[in-house]
Formats: sequence, C-alpha cells, structure tokens
Amino acid sequence: MIIYIKYMVSLRCKMLVESVLNELELPHHIVELGTVELLADLTTEKREQLEKELLKSTCVNGG
Repeated sequence: MIIYIKYMVSLRCKMLVESVLNELELPHHIVELGTVELLADLTTEKREQLEKELLKSTCVNGG
C-alpha cells in the first residue's frame, strides 16, 4: 500500500516520518519524499494514529 504525505519535502521530514512509522510499528519498505510504501494495509485506528503524529510536526503539515 502506498500512501502520499503532503509537504514531506526534506531529509528531515523523511527521517521524522520513518521515526513515526517505527514508533507505531507500521511495517514499511520504502520511504521517499512524499510517499511511503507500507507492507500491510492500514487499519482505521492506525491511520488515525499516524495522521495525529504527523500533524504534530510542522514538517509535514505545511505549518
């Protein structure tokens, strides 16, 4: 499953997203600027957790 992350435009953002994925124990293969390839589908709960964690950072929320 590929997800797209708006405003993920720097190496710092990439590292932050990878860190959040690891914290949430979401198996992933590729993290590139603007995209992440997950190895499994996201549950609604995990998607909401991921969104909440990413929105805490100005890196990926455009703030």
